[in-house]
Amino acid sequence: MPELRAFLDEQTLAQGAADLFVQAGLDSIARSGSFRVALSGGRGPQGLFEALALRPQALEWRRVELYWVDERWVQPSDGQSNFGEAQRRWLQALPQAPHCHPMFAAGLTPEAAAQAYEALLRERFGAGLPAFDLLLLGMGVDGHTASLFPGQPSLEEAQRLCLAVTQPATGQVRLTLTLPVLNAAKRCVFILSGADKAELLAQVLAGR
Repeated sequence: MPELRAFLDEQTLAQGAADLFVQAGLDSIARSGSFRVALSGGRGPQGLFEALALRPQALEWRRVELYWVDERWVQPSDGQSNFGEAQRRWLQALPQAPHCHPMFAAGLTPEAAAQAYEALLRERFGAGLPAFDLLLLGMGVDGHTASLFPGQPSLEEAQRLCLAVTQPATGQVRLTLTLPVLNAAKRCVFILSGADKAELLAQVLAGR
């Protein structure tokens, strides 16, 4: 059964998520010398990023490697970019930047960029599935996480690590890690806020 933590408001949620992030980082660095994290976008991580920006000395950032769970196929300067969001709300406030591995790659097609990101993961993590020390996720009102949408073929992918996909409702192109990668993480944390997620979360926990 997953561990659940409830918070009174989004501010205390953000602080709780930051506490978890920092402690996971300290533990991982003490254990292996590095802290490998896969980040998501959305409302939940925004508060986490802002809370971490207020703790610039919390971790030895040169030992932190940041990857992305998914990304919209837009330039980092675009307001919809998950990497750009992290950069603006958090990373630019740090005294030393972590090692960042964004998904968007100018000059490549989305399909080629997905293959390149998969190659990067295999290079950095070695054979087998990459096992992130911490993987942060959210959940959309339709139940999707990462950019894995209900009813789409990407949910059945068992070999690839990263895919180029299309958001069914908008046609927006995105890159996403696949379910085998999400399931291989040493620790996976969902950050959810808003009353519109409560019933959906209850259904997920009930296995419906």
